[in-house]
Parts: sequence; structure tokens; C-alpha cells
Amino acid sequence: MVASFGGQLVTQRQEPKLATVQADARSGRLVLSAPGREPISIELVAGGATRQASLWSYPLPLVDLGAAAAAWISRTIGGGGSILPLLGVPSHRLLYAPRPTGRPGGLSDVAPVHLVCAASLVDLNARRLAARLPPVTMKRFRPNLVVDGCAPYSEDGWDYLRIGGASFLRTSRCPRCTVPDVDPETGTADPGGTGPMRSLGGYRTFAGEGVVFGVYLSPTEPGALREGDVVQAWGEGARP
Repeated sequence: MVASFGGQLVTQRQEPKLATVQADARSGRLVLSAPGREPISIELVAGGATRQASLWSYPLPLVDLGAAAAAWISRTIGGGGSILPLLGVPSHRLLYAPRPTGRPGGLSDVAPVHLVCAASLVDLNARRLAARLPPVTMKRFRPNLVVDGCAPYSEDGWDYLRIGGASFLRTSRCPRCTVPDVDPETGTADPGGTGPMRSLGGYRTFAGEGVVFGVYLSPTEPGALREGDVVQAWGEGARP
């Protein structure tokens, strides 16, 4: 989790340049990369110094991944208006949860998995083309899972899913903020009124939910997932 120096959650909403950062976690290390920056490899230690952090007002004791990680992320996304870099202090920290936090959803907004049907993006881009707007990529929406072979927005009606060796429960449809209007290649916002949120707002706005695209999932049975796995889905009232 990227946090302010004081421990408050920082997302692409506040720092659009975060959209350009790529993360690869494996074998106990986290490798971060971004255009124009040398990658950094960080050891994911379980027993490091802890910091009191806050995610949507939920207090969390998290492990601080150290000064080098803090300096790398601060230089990559900028100081966010903070005077700390002028004092030689990183404006941001990189924090880590080596074990379950106790917060529903962990370090995610609502649930740890986000799924979108590929056809939903095809439909969105067809509407954008009709409005003489350029297509957008799936990167704008940051799903963990993309499903092919289904109708647009059919994911809305999937309550229970089996994918590979894992099972999932749909938590909710995914309400969107302004992040999809940030180009993930450059970290810059679309000119006013040309981003996908304006397009989605015209036909994917629901009372009590706002603008939605994709669904949140919570795992009920852990297991391995692989590209090409068959997806089995059940709607309300039907359950495997």
C-alpha cells in the first residue's frame, strides 16, 4: 500500500502517476518498475518496523518496506505538494501486510478480486466510436480477471463462480471513480468529457451504486488460477 508519510492511504485518485507503476511479487520480493525509472527490488520482510496506517479510516499496523522503497515511490509519483522532499524526507511510504489485516477486503477498496467480461469493454468502445471518441484499453479498469466468451455485462448477474481450482462469491458490482479517466501509459487525465467515465455515465448509472463496470469478488475457496481456465457461473438462487 502506498501511503502518505503520515500513513494515510494514497491512490491514483490523488496521484495519477501511480497508474504507470508495475508491480511483480514473487519469491518473497516485490519488483516495482515505471517508465523512465530503474526498477527496484524490495524484500518482503514479515518482521520489519511497523507503522500505524489508515485505509478508509480503518486503522492498520503495517510493515514499512524501508527508506529505499519510500524514496523510489516518492520520486516516481512526485511529492503531491508536500514540502517533505525539500527537507530530504520522502513524501510517501510503501507499506506491506505480511499477514491478514482483519479488515474485510484486506488492502483493497471493497474485495480482493475484480472481474470484467471482455465483451463489456467491446460494447463500451463501440459506444465511444459512435460518439467519435477513441477506444480505451482494459488497463483503465484494472481487473484481476478478464473473461471471454460471455455477453456484455453478464458478469452483473453472476453470484457464484468457479474458476480453475478456486471459488468466488460476488460481493457487488464495481462502482467506478475517476481513475478510468487516467491514461495508464502516461499517468495523465483525459481532456474534459472525453474519458470512459463520461461514456459509462450515460448508460451504466444505477441508483445507490453510481457508475458501475465489472464486479467485485471474494474468494470462498482458494485455489490456483491459470490463463484459459473455464469459468462456471451461477446467478441468484442457483448455487453449486
